[in-house]
Amino acid sequence: MKKQTEIEVPGNWFQVDFHVHSPASYDFQGIGKDDSGYLWLLEESRQSKIDIVVITDHNEIAGFFKLTEIEKDLRRTIKTLERTGDPISTNILDQTSLFDQVVILPGVELDVYPNVHLLILFDPDQAKQISSFLDNAGYTEDVRGKETSSKNCKWNIDQALEESELIGAIVIAAHVDSDKGLYQASKEWGQNRISAFCNERLSAMEFVNPVARDQIESILRTPDYARKNRLAFVQSSDFHGKPGQKVGTRRTYIRMDNLDKKDRCRVFQELRKAIKNPDEFVSAPGRPELQAILEKLEDKPSIESLRNDDDYSLLAQLICAYANT
Repeated sequence: MKKQTEIEVPGNWFQVDFHVHSPASYDFQGIGKDDSGYLWLLEESRQSKIDIVVITDHNEIAGFFKLTEIEKDLRRTIKTLERTGDPISTNILDQTSLFDQVVILPGVELDVYPNVHLLILFDPDQAKQISSFLDNAGYTEDVRGKETSSKNCKWNIDQALEESELIGAIVIAAHVDSDKGLYQASKEWGQNRISAFCNERLSAMEFVNPVARDQIESILRTPDYARKNRLAFVQSSDFHGKPGQKVGTRRTYIRMDNLDKKDRCRVFQELRKAIKNPDEFVSAPGRPELQAILEKLEDKPSIESLRNDDDYSLLAQLICAYANT
């Protein structure tokens, strides 16, 4: 390619990983399950240039609260050292900076009947209600952090969606095209899947394979699956700290203008607004610039002839753009 055209996309775009497990999940395989494991998780997020991480342990919220506790301890230590005039170590400053650079939001990966996983993202303002939410779902403290194949859950999908709405949560169907995903499981349900796909309380679907996303969008265009609000499609890493796994291996770009990352509640509210308008504010897979390229190609997807160098150049651009999705 002799010439590179700069694609401009309006707004401020943040890189979000909606599905990250902490040491509070039984199958977490990071460097440890003490404070160092939690800080390592944030360091991995920073290195992957992720702006916002949703902590979604298996039917458990303790991981998010542990991170906020570590942050409070670090900031208290800095204030104490400032008052006493003692030096603040580089290590403490670097650990504290992790919380300035990576926003953490509370969430859970909830097992619901019949063995389907949902990502529930909570408003930090409602953090005190999350434990009661899990109790009501059937996940008392003795079974939290485990993947239970929904044997403990008292709710089906529609009930979980209804209860989530009562506390202002955002619900995303987890890895819909994989094991225990809504789309994969629904292939066995027949017409019963209509209510889950069409429930307006479901805000988004997390997909792994873009082909599955296209198949689901095709289903949603049929009259039986009509929705008032367009469903967002997002990608996440489902990070467990496995060897070679990275936070943000799959990620979603969310446009949120004039955002103060230090205000978790504001971040949550802006995420909610963005997901409700996915065509303009959500980009996955790939950067929003790529989506802009594809939209232009979809307007003019054909080549009338191959008579000269310009025609061949256009053909090369189209092939490269599609190959890069």
